Amino acid sequence: MPMLPSDMLINRLPSVDEMPKPVTLTDWLLLDKFIKHIMKLKIKLERLVEVIGPTPPHIIYNEKEGMTIVIFADGEKIISKTTKDDEFNPEVGLAMCLVKRMMSRSSFKRLVRSGHWMDNTDE
Repeated sequence: MPMLPSDMLINRLPSVDEMPKPVTLTDWLLLDKFIKHIMKLKIKLERLVEVIGPTPPHIIYNEKEGMTIVIFADGEKIISKTTKDDEFNPEVGLAMCLVKRMMSRSSFKRLVRSGHWMDNTDE
């Protein structure tokens, strides 16, 4: 039985010769969809490496002070603090540190303002 593309990807990316040959239009469309999905994942991974760096950052949580500190491989240190009324959440702290590394505070605020509020009132 020939290997499926997903089986091949577990170990390494297959060469063109190793890929199963699509037979029908549906096969071609599925293969095209699969390739586009892999390309999107590759872009996301490249972006993540671009933000975080090639090695995992050193992450420090301080629940008492409501702080998350991330020290990246290039030596950059980013701190995220909760406000007075917020409850400490390590996931939010880490996410905010990554956002701070990606963009300036003004760019982030502009991005937040560009969103649209849904009306959640029951009618």
